[in-house]
Amino acid sequence: MDLGGGGQQNLNLKMSDTEALKCEKCGGQIFQAVSILRRVSPLVSPTSQEAMVPINTYQCSKCGWVSKKFLPAGLTAEEVNAVESSIDEAVSAEIQMAKANKEKK
Repeated sequence: MDLGGGGQQNLNLKMSDTEALKCEKCGGQIFQAVSILRRVSPLVSPTSQEAMVPINTYQCSKCGWVSKKFLPAGLTAEEVNAVESSIDEAVSAEIQMAKANKEKK
């Protein structure tokens, strides 16, 4: 399934011939384009220098989940979403701490 090009590759396509994709976590049907950055070690890089490789994918707009359907082989949804979850938890903890500090004043 090719998801690139904003869905405008076949202008004769009827919506009745398509199927809505849903987030497997929350059921959301709206996705946004995001990039995952991966570091390439100089030991395996063809230029012998560290490099960053962007991987373009889609993320649920409602809950932020990246489906395994949108990832290349070798990259798991659990790996990608675990990082996202830990960031969300850290931000949530900071917000809670700020609220607690504000209430003390």
